[in-house]
This record gives sequence, structure tokens and C-alpha cells, in this order.
Amino acid sequence: MGDQNLILDRITGFTEVKIVITSVYPNIFSFNVFMVDMKFSKFKIENYEQLTQLWKDAGLPYKPKGRDRKEELVKQIQKPGNFYLSVFVKKRMIGFIMASHNRRKGWINRLVVHPDFQKKGLALKLIRKAEEYFMKEGVDIFACLIEDWNEPSRKLFKKAGYIYHPEVLYFTRRINPDV
Repeated sequence: MGDQNLILDRITGFTEVKIVITSVYPNIFSFNVFMVDMKFSKFKIENYEQLTQLWKDAGLPYKPKGRDRKEELVKQIQKPGNFYLSVFVKKRMIGFIMASHNRRKGWINRLVVHPDFQKKGLALKLIRKAEEYFMKEGVDIFACLIEDWNEPSRKLFKKAGYIYHPEVLYFTRRINPDV
């Protein structure tokens, strides 16, 4: 192979994948996998059922009687300062992120990637898309809240350059436990 790249096309159950295999030294290879038909688009409420299934598939808790109700999401996506982004392969939703801000700070919420597509850099791409939105809006501090049991998210945000603040305590007051 020498210094050449070999590009192999393979069709999986989800997407067309390009695998680029590079050989720099004899018998030493590296490869990268690229999803060809992955599309980012603003979340549309007609994809609500796919979103709730994605949350379930990824084991992400959600509040179907509260803030994650379809009617609530309709209200949320219409408010200024909210940016909800979906990722599709063909017509299947494989990723999602909520980004919102109050002009002072941007918050990343509900980041999810289908388990079949995790560990491929997609979650980091979603974070960067949210940050781009915040910067366009003039917001230059970004934050997220991660539950203590969610070690993969903690590692992801650390990798993305976020700083853990153990001195911060989080309090809520909920009028209804389902919100």
C-alpha cells in the first residue's frame, strides 16, 4: 500500500460508510470511519416520537407528563433563545441536543446519541454546533448540568474543554414532580 489511501465503501443497516485506511509504514495501518449521509437539521415537532424513542434507546430519563411533553416542546422550540438540533441518518434520528440561553449563559441540555452511533465523535459535534449557536447569539459562556451517575457525559464534556466545578451546588423547586 505504501503512502496511499484505500477507500472502501460498505453499506450497513443504517448508513453508507466510508472507511479510509492509511498505511504510513509497512504493516502499520490507521483507519477512520465516516458516515456519509448524516444530516443535521433543526428539530421539528413531527419528529417527537423519534426523539422520545431515542431517549429510551439511550437510557436517558425524560418527563413525558412534564417538560418533555409534546405540547411543552412545541412551546419551547418557538421561544427565542432556544435551539434544538437533530441528527439523522437517512430518516432515522440518531442524535439530538437542546441549547438555550438567557443572553448571559448558554445551557446545553438533553444531549443524546443513539447507542449504535456513540463513540464516533457525534456528541462532540453536537456540542460544537450548540456552541456555534451561542456565539452567534453573543453568548460566550456555556454550561451543562450532568447527573453524578453519568460518567460518559462527564468525560465527554471534559474532553470538550468544560471545567468541572465541585463547589457548585444545584437546587430546584418544582411545583409539580413531573416537570
